[in-house]
Amino acid sequence: MFKSIEYMGNYTGLFKIIDSDFIETNVKYVGSAKCIIIGVGDLFAVIDVYEKKELPVAKNLVKAILYLSNQYKISANSIIDRNKKWNEKYSKYEKDVDKYMVLL
Repeated sequence: MFKSIEYMGNYTGLFKIIDSDFIETNVKYVGSAKCIIIGVGDLFAVIDVYEKKELPVAKNLVKAILYLSNQYKISANSIIDRNKKWNEKYSKYEKDVDKYMVLL
């Protein structure tokens, strides 16, 4: 399961994702230039990695949202709203994420 994500800095669009079973480095955010908006590039990278590994995406997105919320001291709803607006990959998982978030 998702543990953490780190932005590699300097507007590279590169992220490092740490999971309980793997560490994925140099994950490239390839969306629009919105990766500098907190939570958008991060979740794009999370979706990309878990899709490629054929692992559950929505559950790991929720863990990532909660991690980012705590890390940056912003609400989970704010992160979700940003992704609805600027992350083209997010819409595929939006309903499942909403279901999980209601349970928290």
